[in-house]
Amino acid sequence: MTTTDPVATTVSKLARGLDDGLIPPALFGDADVHAAELRRVFARSWLFLGLTDEVKEIGDYVLRRMGEDEVIMSRGADGEIHVLLNKCRHRGTIVCRDDQGNSSHFRCPYHGWTYASDGSWTGAPKRPRAYRDLDPKQWGLLEARVEKRWGLVFACLDPSTPSFDDYAGDALWYLEAFFGLDSRGLVSLGEPNRWSASTNWKSGAENFGGDNYHVATAHASAVEIGVIPDPRDGNETNAQFIAGPGHAFTATAAFAPAYGLGPFGHSPEVWANFDQAHVDDSHLELHKTHYLFTGTFFPNFSVFRFLGAPTATGLIPIYLMLRVWQPDGPHKTEVWNWLCCYYAEPEEHRDGIYAAGLAILGPAGLLEQDDMAIWEGSTVAGRSVMAETLDMRFNYQLGLGNMSVGGVVDTLAGPGQAHDKSYNESNQRAFMQHWLTMMETEINP
Repeated sequence: MTTTDPVATTVSKLARGLDDGLIPPALFGDADVHAAELRRVFARSWLFLGLTDEVKEIGDYVLRRMGEDEVIMSRGADGEIHVLLNKCRHRGTIVCRDDQGNSSHFRCPYHGWTYASDGSWTGAPKRPRAYRDLDPKQWGLLEARVEKRWGLVFACLDPSTPSFDDYAGDALWYLEAFFGLDSRGLVSLGEPNRWSASTNWKSGAENFGGDNYHVATAHASAVEIGVIPDPRDGNETNAQFIAGPGHAFTATAAFAPAYGLGPFGHSPEVWANFDQAHVDDSHLELHKTHYLFTGTFFPNFSVFRFLGAPTATGLIPIYLMLRVWQPDGPHKTEVWNWLCCYYAEPEEHRDGIYAAGLAILGPAGLLEQDDMAIWEGSTVAGRSVMAETLDMRFNYQLGLGNMSVGGVVDTLAGPGQAHDKSYNESNQRAFMQHWLTMMETEINP
């Protein structure tokens, strides 16, 4: 009896169909594909873990995940942030069980091996008799590479992955446009919200990377009650940017001008609080005409900057949401959601900003409820016997050839490839192309 490799089959189908906008559903539901992408995609990517102000003091730590591995993000006695596998080097037992806290050491509950907050091995019971010749330098907790930018922490498992800058490519320009508006960085407005969704992680990641087309249908109720401006003409004023391998961002000319706002969507009074000296002229040039509001940094880190409804005091809250689409097996995603603002934002505005973001994109947010219900479909289809038997494909053909209005333009500030309309799935196809490239690359033993 012959057997087939489901991973190779799915990857081959994607390779043959992607140029024509044809995507096999198994990408969103096959367990073997998921197991392979944990090694081929997540282990070799720079992943967002949190904000530096979550671990301000020496000994502060939080638990996070890289792929499906739990890690400790801690600030060691050296003052540096370390990202450590939460597994004892003796038998693999978890050494830290609290989601957050402050501790100088992590002690394994099995045999008592003990590690400092920087991951170094510091001792074990009866060490002079039990471990006379053990070299502590060889037995610390496993540690990932760490990069800190804009008050954010990124980490990577694979030592052969390019530097953060090289991995980001053109996306650096857009990340700087989101995060680099003030030299003092971002402020977290609270602990990350977390909830579980019955969908594969790629559904959210590719959507935030450029699916503006769904808004008028999926989120029509938000328009009807006046929570967000009418996006039905937004497809004519949106712009999309492919910014390096798998990274993608979107902007609109419709939202900010409707409120008569200043640079980057902020009121002139608030904008005056920003340290503007280092802001790139090219960023300002884009924001004269467009409001950069969402994007995905491959594979699973998304950003969303949006306007809340005006408050009773007249404040138009501008909230910045950071999100990780954390895989929890092939059929579930744990959504991690940070609500932030720039350091320059006045203290008296911050509660209003947090409330606005939570109302729209929190665990029970108005838009969030729509998305969570809709995204389940691709994951269910991804494990459907009928879909597999009849060789189903998803249609990603918006913007291909003469299919849709609009195309590539060179009149918008910013590197990479720009499209002047969002009747387009070029960003999603770029996401899938990089996923394909990583899945086709063999892992060195």
